[in-house]
Amino acid sequence: RSSDLVGRAYREAIKSYYEGSPGTVKTYPPDLQALLTDVRATRIRRPLRKLYRDPITNSEEWGVVYHESGGVMGVFSLSKNVPFKADGFEIDEVSFKNAKHYTDWRFVYQPKK
Repeated sequence: RSSDLVGRAYREAIKSYYEGSPGTVKTYPPDLQALLTDVRATRIRRPLRKLYRDPITNSEEWGVVYHESGGVMGVFSLSKNVPFKADGFEIDEVSFKNAKHYTDWRFVYQPKK
C-alpha cells in the first residue's frame, strides 16, 4: 500500500506545481527537487514536503516520466518485481491492472482536456 501512497503523493505534488504555474502557460517541474520549493510566484509554495524513497526498492532513485516539452510529469519504481496487486485500482490507476512489473505503475499527472 505504501507504494500507492508515495506514488500518489508525487503525482499530486506535480499537479500542484503544474496548476500553480503563474500566468496562463502551465509548466511541469524541471526535476523532482523543484517540488520541494516552488519559487515561481511571489509566495513560495511547497508541493512536496520531502523527496520520498521508493518503497519497493528503498532507493532514493525513481524512474521519471518527462513531458515532450520538458519537465517531470510522473514517477515510477525501478523495481522489476511482480506487483502484489493486479486489480481493483482507483480510476487514475486503471492502467496498472495486470502489470507485469512495478516499473509499469506510472504515477503521471496529465491535465484534463
